Amino acid sequence: MCCGVNTSDPTNDVKSQSKALKPTDIHSIQKARSKIVALQAACNRLPASKFKMITRLSTHVDGGANANIVTHKEMLYWYTERRTKVAMADGVTAMADGFGCALTRIEGSEYIYVLYPSYVMTQNDWPTLSPPALRVYSGLKRASVHALESLELVHANGNVSLFRTRPMERH
Repeated sequence: MCCGVNTSDPTNDVKSQSKALKPTDIHSIQKARSKIVALQAACNRLPASKFKMITRLSTHVDGGANANIVTHKEMLYWYTERRTKVAMADGVTAMADGFGCALTRIEGSEYIYVLYPSYVMTQNDWPTLSPPALRVYSGLKRASVHALESLELVHANGNVSLFRTRPMERH
């Protein structure tokens, strides 16, 4: 469902906004919120043609998750390597190799979204997209999951993006 993207122009607004986005510890995630929102604003000013796709992947959409999970650090726009315990929905903790920020475009959308925080968990089968984190850090008015049906994103300007979802297929 998601396409990872990376900017191909190091002089654009996105690069300049990201220079100050490298927190040194996990507690600084909340302090970085305004800078992440500024990065999203910079992405919104750029046409999608300024970005290139680096991978296409299927993503688990988890309306209860408060962070995104990626399976490879190469998916991230920037990355901080720091082994961190992450609480999972079933009450178990799992280890993340580090965390960072990903830029993504959901198929069928013209928007580039900032996925923050994104934990790198190579042992996961599927990346996880967190609508609550997407709403907070991408400056959306609303990010709603309609179970086994769709993901609805309401942008600050009132535009609505609706993406059909399907049950996960295990390998």
